[in-house]
Amino acid sequence: MNKPCIYPHPLDYAAGIKYCLTALKAKTSYIINPSSFYVEEVVDWAKLGFSKDRGQYVVLKLEKKGIDTLSAISKMERLYGLPHGNLVFLGLKDRDATAVQYLFVRKELLKPSKVENEALTDKLHVRVIGYCRGKPRRKHLLGNRFRITINLDNSNDLYIVKRILRLVVEHGLPSYYGYQRFGIKRSNSHLLGKYTLLGRLDLLSFELLHGVYPYEAKPSIIGRLAHYFFPAMSYERRYLAERDLGKAISRLKRETHSIFISAYAAYLYNLLLNKVIERKGWNGLKERYPGIGCQEAYERFYREILEIESVLPAKLLGFRCWYREGAFKPVSYTHLTLPTN
Repeated sequence: MNKPCIYPHPLDYAAGIKYCLTALKAKTSYIINPSSFYVEEVVDWAKLGFSKDRGQYVVLKLEKKGIDTLSAISKMERLYGLPHGNLVFLGLKDRDATAVQYLFVRKELLKPSKVENEALTDKLHVRVIGYCRGKPRRKHLLGNRFRITINLDNSNDLYIVKRILRLVVEHGLPSYYGYQRFGIKRSNSHLLGKYTLLGRLDLLSFELLHGVYPYEAKPSIIGRLAHYFFPAMSYERRYLAERDLGKAISRLKRETHSIFISAYAAYLYNLLLNKVIERKGWNGLKERYPGIGCQEAYERFYREILEIESVLPAKLLGFRCWYREGAFKPVSYTHLTLPTN
């Protein structure tokens, strides 16, 4: 195997993603958009008790393009007259993608006949596919199915990409949480989660309102420096609308579904994988590793990490326990051929 490389992209520093499989690079730039990136949730329908005819929850199939999950849910809540927080989702999906995911709502809150028009907007399509008996939880999301389209510029890039994919199939990739978990334009979701846990409301407020990042649009950066927030900066504006700081924090957590807290747990897991690679090598990724909420996680896996982070373990008692494979491997790759001319 080629020698692993370190921090190939500036966003890797922010996300705690230290190691990559190979230093091989294609010169083609991959631009994420709804045409180039497709993701679909894989749900454990058997454990949810899925049925076409009956159940406690109505199951909605949502296809979205160019809009994030929380914004899509807000639109649906307004359209269907649902109380905030009653549309249950299993995971957040990228804004700049074509994403298929499943939403759940108690049947007494939404009659299927109300979801008549499948196309809510040119970005949102929704339809009822059935019912489920059990309450949907994150554990019912088995994973995601991806389709990525890359348009390569030359035959040399095709050759390099084929070599890279062979390495990925053979050795796998660390199952790091990716940029979207932390924010691509402002890579600070985990920082906001950490400051919330520590009770550092001063740092939280400054980071949310004024933290400047190079991938954010220039007008937004200038607005932050001038303490002016555009209508699109919805979290910042609603945060400022609360006069009481405690209520502002509570509203932020409620409206973001605690994604900042989850982002910090994901960041800690990324740091754990770095430690595994450094101590056990790439083969160490063949094991399953716990999230920070598991009982045995602190002593065996996270003690040194939390000491460096200056976070006491007592601050993390509310985290749920989950396990995640240290590496993932695609079964194969298709539709990749070298030119014959």
